[in-house]
Amino acid sequence: MSCLYIVSTYYHALITCVKQLTDKRPSDILVTDYIPEGKNLVERLDDSSLFAECSFVGKISEYIPTSRVDKLFYLHSKNTALIEKQLTFDFEKYDEINLFHDDIWTAHYLKSKRIKYRLIEDSLDFFKSVNKTHFRYMLPKSRIKLLIKRVFRIGYVFFGYDSCVTEVEVNDKFGLNAGVAPKSKLNEVPRKALFEKLTREDTDVILKIFAREVPKFEPKKSVLLLTQPMFEDGYVGSREEQIRIYKRMAFQVQSGETLVIKPHPRDFTDYTEAFPKAIVLDKNMPAEVLAISGLGNFKRVISVSSSAENGLLMLKSLCKRKNII
Repeated sequence: MSCLYIVSTYYHALITCVKQLTDKRPSDILVTDYIPEGKNLVERLDDSSLFAECSFVGKISEYIPTSRVDKLFYLHSKNTALIEKQLTFDFEKYDEINLFHDDIWTAHYLKSKRIKYRLIEDSLDFFKSVNKTHFRYMLPKSRIKLLIKRVFRIGYVFFGYDSCVTEVEVNDKFGLNAGVAPKSKLNEVPRKALFEKLTREDTDVILKIFAREVPKFEPKKSVLLLTQPMFEDGYVGSREEQIRIYKRMAFQVQSGETLVIKPHPRDFTDYTEAFPKAIVLDKNMPAEVLAISGLGNFKRVISVSSSAENGLLMLKSLCKRKNII
């Protein structure tokens, strides 16, 4: 059975690698242009020999309807035609396709072509808090509107409501946000159970792929600040306002402690000038890699809201118990 994983963030790639390390079945991985330095990631994935084939696809432009009639009747056919003019990758050769985010061009293409795929939760317990994030627009507004959009194929529907989605994989079914995914399609695959299967050799493979150069610091004497892209998502009016919020939060850092900042991958704010004494980590390194590398035992972790914080706590306890770091 041929299997493909499509990844559009480093976290997606991390979870895919963990799955591959614990599953062992031959699979391919497709890295999209949404990932910064995606070609370099493909090289590291290729060197790991985890996947049968590692591919990269550059920026793909999508069709923009010119009128309501155009959107109602021709969006899918015109978008498919435009994407196929730019694309050399063959999705139809796979028996199973796994995707982490279904409002990107790859998902739109699969839906327009009526190609089946599995949807995997975008980040740890993301479906429990999606209504509080920038992506809340993807939630169905009402059952009637959802039904009309599905029946008449108006635009795109998300979170597993499209008939192309065969299954929706989540970390934990309990406490899911209302309206997220049909219950009949939900499949619970706890991230903790996946990471529990990793051996020391497995974590070495992950570190070779994802670990970035990190300045020296003592985690037990450090406070980790995990940022969110509040300006990019429209929660604050400027980057300056966002920095002021994090400066107020940084007052928790006491004398003798080091502030370590891990920006969110979609956060384009430069924190080096505003926090000259802080250590600013590479935003493209998944925060979970800090715990795997032995740098996750922070004195405190502060954040407005971040699934990475829960991921760090989970991995820190697992790595200590298994003595794999």
